[in-house]
Amino acid sequence: MLAPRVDATLVKDAGAVRGVAVMYAERVDYRHDLLDDENRYNLTTSWTGDIIENRLLWRLDDVAERRVIDARAVDTADNRVDQNYLDTGPDLYFSLNRRDQVVLSARYGETWFGNNVGLDSERYLGRIQARHQMSPLNTLLASYTYSEIDYTERNAPGFDRQESLLGLERELTRMQWRVEAGYNSVSLENGESYDGLRAALAWRQQWREDFYSELRGDYRLTDAAEQIIDDALAGGIDLDPVVSTDVYTLKTVTLASGWQRSRWQAYMSARAEQQDYEVQLLDQTLSAAELGVSRSLSERTSLNLSLSVARRDFVDIDRLDREVESYVTVDHVFSSLFYGAIGGAWLARNSNLPAGDFRETIVFVEFGLRGTLLARNRGRELRYQGLGGD
Repeated sequence: MLAPRVDATLVKDAGAVRGVAVMYAERVDYRHDLLDDENRYNLTTSWTGDIIENRLLWRLDDVAERRVIDARAVDTADNRVDQNYLDTGPDLYFSLNRRDQVVLSARYGETWFGNNVGLDSERYLGRIQARHQMSPLNTLLASYTYSEIDYTERNAPGFDRQESLLGLERELTRMQWRVEAGYNSVSLENGESYDGLRAALAWRQQWREDFYSELRGDYRLTDAAEQIIDDALAGGIDLDPVVSTDVYTLKTVTLASGWQRSRWQAYMSARAEQQDYEVQLLDQTLSAAELGVSRSLSERTSLNLSLSVARRDFVDIDRLDREVESYVTVDHVFSSLFYGAIGGAWLARNSNLPAGDFRETIVFVEFGLRGTLLARNRGRELRYQGLGGD
């Protein structure tokens, strides 16, 4: 195949409007017409604007892409659709005193799918958050969230979700952690309801200036559209979803570490995930790991290697998939504005269902108008850069 591609990054970190946009677009032309030619793209943006400085902010997060809609199928044009996930709204801050702060938030969300998929939805959310600084190092957290999801095309029941959390945050010079626990519930328009534990964990340790580790954990009721935009904004390992209208209990643990010294850079991440669906037979357990290494060969040239592996077990249909992706590239900066790269990739899936197997070998040449290369991994697992969020 022939696949010309364009990448771009826009960052604005000063003034009343701040944010970042990361995008790529490519045209995949299959030379022997065994598969349909296709266009692939992703534009992930996160922006914040000051309406009243330090008092009223407006946030906008959006993920527009053509991506896999069903992880059980082979990654071809027939299994990709245009999708857009929008989340926007204001945050109003009240500082009662130096120790206490209250934040009122409202959000409107819209999920859109092309190709007559029929999963479009609208989302409305309200949230109140409170912070009390118990000491210079410890902060008590509390929040309540109410959201409403309506499916606008398919005759699927919408639902309301409520979430209550209490937590503690501690911040030291080189270590920060946050623990939250509470309750969440979902009530469907057809009268059914589900409830359960809501918990979250975040920890980051800066071992040295050039070495860090972080751990994140999450336990909640959610749906596919919400998880897609949350994962895109958080960055790290991205696993193709099975998009549906069903609600499921999501349990995730992610460990990541980064290291940089002299001519070397390295990044490692591992993720374990379990999805327990309330209705559909889509229960699955997932585990994935990735490793990226970069070495500067000279002031203008670098060698980059990456390896990612994933294991997905569809419990209800007795299906097990194993995926591998590996990339090797050599990047060279020709001038302050112009760089180039050459590389290759190998992608494969082994499945206990023969129709689920695939193999793909890629050789590519890349040119760009950016003088300073960002350390990057071209594997699918690092396709999205972390953009931050609430």
